[in-house]
Amino acid sequence: MPYRVPEDVTLLSVVATVPEALVATPGLGVKTLPELLDLAKRRPGTLNIATAGAAGISHLTAHLFRQQTGAQVEVVPYRGAAPAVTDLVAGQVQLLFADLPVILPHIKAGALVPLALAARQRSPSLPGLRTTVEYGFPKLLAENWYCTVAPRDLPPAVTSRLTAALKAASETASVRDGLAAQGAEATWTSQADFAALLREQSETWRQVVAASGVKSE
Repeated sequence: MPYRVPEDVTLLSVVATVPEALVATPGLGVKTLPELLDLAKRRPGTLNIATAGAAGISHLTAHLFRQQTGAQVEVVPYRGAAPAVTDLVAGQVQLLFADLPVILPHIKAGALVPLALAARQRSPSLPGLRTTVEYGFPKLLAENWYCTVAPRDLPPAVTSRLTAALKAASETASVRDGLAAQGAEATWTSQADFAALLREQSETWRQVVAASGVKSE
């Protein structure tokens, strides 16, 4: 990119978070993360986990999953979520990490089995789905987070007005309900917390990339 973040922008706020969820085909015969890990241990190298594209959050989460659990599963990057979900539903691959909104309709239709949510807290969209933290993997966390930034050197008065407006929007029922219906959570962060999150996430995924050798296409 011809710019750098955060150096070339003014950070305002994270506005929504979308957790990654691990799902399986019903034919695999597992319903929880421990059941999957037991199966992977008994059948090392025979299970395939699809992802929504090389070097994206879905792909990196699959590698983080391997690193944190020790499961010997093969990571298969697709060119987007749609073909990955299509092959998963058809049984061509057995597992998938994807944004919750992408797979929520298939879960509700019974075409896919949710195994775990890579988040600290459960999602209101699937309150019965346990998190990776609950399963004993506190570092297996992955969320797509959507944020707002503005041009560099934005006047402080304008910055304050924008961040206040974003905070008010995040507390609006229509915004929260609209995002929740899609499997996302309305969010607001202070500029300092946003900057801290950016540093933490950059380091987390830098380590995953370094350990896995993942390259973008």
